[in-house]
Amino acid sequence: MAVTMELARLAEDQDSAIPFTNEEREHYAYLRANPNEAKAMFNLMSMSTAWAEADYRKAALSIFRSPIPFRTLSSPVVSIRAPTHPALYLPMPGLTPYQLVLALNPTTIACLVLGDFDDAFGNIEMPMDSALGFNRQFVAQFALYDGIRHLVTSRDDLSVDMTWAPYSLIEDTEQKITYRRKA
Repeated sequence: MAVTMELARLAEDQDSAIPFTNEEREHYAYLRANPNEAKAMFNLMSMSTAWAEADYRKAALSIFRSPIPFRTLSSPVVSIRAPTHPALYLPMPGLTPYQLVLALNPTTIACLVLGDFDDAFGNIEMPMDSALGFNRQFVAQFALYDGIRHLVTSRDDLSVDMTWAPYSLIEDTEQKITYRRKA
């Protein structure tokens, strides 16, 4: 529902980078004016998966095992950029390709990419540089999105990623590490 309301906010902006149609702008204006309708629409869609069955039937699901523990977020599923591929499903022109990522355990993630991949499935061990890249993605999402309240991680190399992100190290004791967001 948060994504729908964020899209509603973006549709209100005539200078939005997303090229909303007039019909979409009207739909999102209605949802902004009637926030309970957005919740009702979400609840109705949640009662059945029929609306998504065709999309998920063609999706690519990959299980990646990491040589290091992943960082993860209090939001269980995050959307991160995916490499451009002609089979990707992008519902609106101009959208950035994305994948949905879910941490299954400290060293395993599942990535779902919607598109025409004929039920593609992979279960592979990822290289170290990819694992480090995913950890940076989790830290970046934590830094940029107010709705993500907690970064779930061990202390291992945390300061390297946090100071790469917009944070300064304030205190590092045995009990806790404190960072401050840079202005």
